[in-house]
Amino acid sequence: RLLGRQYDGDEVVYLDNDRDSVYICGNHIYRHKVLRINYTTYDLRRSQDSVNPRTHPDIMLLSHDSESHPYWYARVIGIFHVDIIHTGPHSISPNKQRVDFLWIRWFGRDLTYAAGWKAQRLHRVGFLDAEQSGAFGFLDPAVVLRGVHMMPGFACGTTNEYLHPPRSVARMPLNEVTDWQYYYVGMFVDRDMAMRFMGGGVGHKATNAFTGALAHEARNNGSNIDDNGHSEDPELEPDYIIPDSDDEEEDLVDGYTSSESDPEDGNGALELGEDSDEDIGGEDGEEPWEIDDVQAEGFDAL
Repeated sequence: RLLGRQYDGDEVVYLDNDRDSVYICGNHIYRHKVLRINYTTYDLRRSQDSVNPRTHPDIMLLSHDSESHPYWYARVIGIFHVDIIHTGPHSISPNKQRVDFLWIRWFGRDLTYAAGWKAQRLHRVGFLDAEQSGAFGFLDPAVVLRGVHMMPGFACGTTNEYLHPPRSVARMPLNEVTDWQYYYVGMFVDRDMAMRFMGGGVGHKATNAFTGALAHEARNNGSNIDDNGHSEDPELEPDYIIPDSDDEEEDLVDGYTSSESDPEDGNGALELGEDSDEDIGGEDGEEPWEIDDVQAEGFDAL
């Protein structure tokens, strides 16, 4: 940021001379409890997300990879700012500047798991191994799109393989010694979030160029499902079954559904036809038939 470079997701290596040109005022780093992210919703309204490392720590930002999925995900460990003075030939201001930054732990998307609109499954992510380069990093809050809701994959259980030692400041709360092995990205927490995964939102003009693949997938997500609800791809077979018309026959009579049942068992559905003499009373909000005003009103004049 001090050099005017745009964030592209790559970690830049700086030399000692570059570091010496940055003076931290008073050798103080200030920590904050909450980050508030202002954003424009899909219908051009203003809204705000609150990110708290203790309670709502997960965020999403635009991906800078060539893969089709347009977002990266991370967990905020800390929120900080520092006052600095940048000197040297590349300095653009001799004055004291405030620099805000986030300390984050990256999620990695599970590429072995079929997810998205075509697969009819939520995207699944998991923490990177702490021994892996790039598992942690620092981020400009300005590149954060929104806070995101991560749902633990309870069926997959927990693991302590990604972070050592077990008790770490990067794992909240501090008494936790394991991480969930997988998390599912909450695509449907609200309408704006759903539109971020569908693409084409009027208020998302700045990011629509990145979500073109999602928009195409969302609008053609039923192409692999036949009329009977079966997938042409066996790996994407839905978890529900649409019964064939021969399996369960129902007769529609004047807009009502009737099923054949023994009238003595008391469980038969009400059958109404054109010749039915059953007294079903007045319509909703209307008075029943064949009653006087006193019965209808519930009171009479004194």
